[in-house]
Amino acid sequence: MYPRYLSAVKRLAPWVLALFFVVAAHAQDIPIGVTYVCSGEHVYVENCNIRDTSDTSTCMVAHPDHLTPTGLNSYTYLTRAALKKLLPTCQQPSAQQLARAQAFQKKQQENYDAAVAKANPQPRTQPNPGQQPISVNTQTMTPEQRQLNRCITSGRLPSSCTGNSLLGAFSSMLSSVLPAAASKEAAAGPNMAGVFEGPGHWRLDFITDGVLVNCSFLSPNQQSYSIKFEPDRTVLVIDTAPKPLVLTFKADGTITGTGPVTIDGLVDSGYKSDAPSNATQKDQFGNLYDSSGNRVSGNANTGHTVFASRRATCPALELSSKGASVGAETMATDLLKTAFGGDKGPPTPPGIRMHGIFAASTGFSIQFFPESAVLGCGPDAARAYPYSVHAEGPRAVIKIDAPDRPLSVTFRPDGSLDPGSGSYQVHGRRIVGQDDNDDFTFAPYEQTCNLATLTPANPSPLPAVF
Repeated sequence: MYPRYLSAVKRLAPWVLALFFVVAAHAQDIPIGVTYVCSGEHVYVENCNIRDTSDTSTCMVAHPDHLTPTGLNSYTYLTRAALKKLLPTCQQPSAQQLARAQAFQKKQQENYDAAVAKANPQPRTQPNPGQQPISVNTQTMTPEQRQLNRCITSGRLPSSCTGNSLLGAFSSMLSSVLPAAASKEAAAGPNMAGVFEGPGHWRLDFITDGVLVNCSFLSPNQQSYSIKFEPDRTVLVIDTAPKPLVLTFKADGTITGTGPVTIDGLVDSGYKSDAPSNATQKDQFGNLYDSSGNRVSGNANTGHTVFASRRATCPALELSSKGASVGAETMATDLLKTAFGGDKGPPTPPGIRMHGIFAASTGFSIQFFPESAVLGCGPDAARAYPYSVHAEGPRAVIKIDAPDRPLSVTFRPDGSLDPGSGSYQVHGRRIVGQDDNDDFTFAPYEQTCNLATLTPANPSPLPAVF
């Protein structure tokens, strides 16, 4: 259900905010994460450009009093110069709040440094000019380091790779908030990505473990779904009540369905706080204080939104991803990538994508991420390429855009992949050092494997967090 998903996002927000404190700590001339009251509105700076600290660079400002339809903070972008003029005119945070933020930031920096030391796949040294590059020995790595090394050498964005490794605590925390999430990993195979909107306030927001559905006055509600490739169309079946939604995903990227339809959903009927009765204020971390400024037991984030069941009649579906707002999951992962100082990368194409890793007995493998497919030969040689999924009658065909040898792979009804036959050379790489900008430097690591039928493999070499 979406209410559980939204509750988790809200409860994890302070932890995510801590990541921004860490990566921005040494480059900020504007307080990060400290709440101001400007013209009666609460605002705080969530992060600033850490590469450019001039007055013309921008900062991301959160507006917790104004939530988006998906229940997340709304954001604006202001220059450092504008913030330097605005913040002094606002109600200032207390010295106690600033001290708590600095102490929290210091602790998170220590945790971050420890995580980096554990996850770093090689010594942070580079070969001197004229010396023979020193190859990284993957055999001496821990499984986590080897996974990170494989991801980086494949060519995926470093922000995605390091995020996967350093956010283990995030996954553990998510499991504690949403126990069902830990045991509900999506099966390897086709899935959907993107947000699709249309008349009647229809909105389908596809996330890792399902789809958020809302129409008319209903709140977004998480549902499971399936994809069926039929001879004359691609069918999406969403497990709504009282009847499942049976929709058609068309070749032009739109989603259609007959109507009107009846949807049993939920509406926001208020918020229940578990805070003690003597708590009169809170800080940006959810800590509670009485009217004298003394800390009281409990946490403001332990409250929850109360939802009531409602039935709505919604029109026929004519949905498109063009002009649709950003999805809840995309927004969260983009923020995390930015927190690690990396690029967000190109957006995931809306429509049919693939999930999971498939491997053959020959050592050849394909691992799918939202933005790329990683071709592998053995445990260490890997290279990432863009891909697309096309419905061709009763089957799906995945086209992987490797420049020297594009690969067309058929998804079979039994869940396996058919990449064809013959040998295939994977243009892997080895990490051999770092340059003056701390970017990795590589040497070729070519490996050749025979193509053969690929079946879902577990565990994945790298969890598909991003």
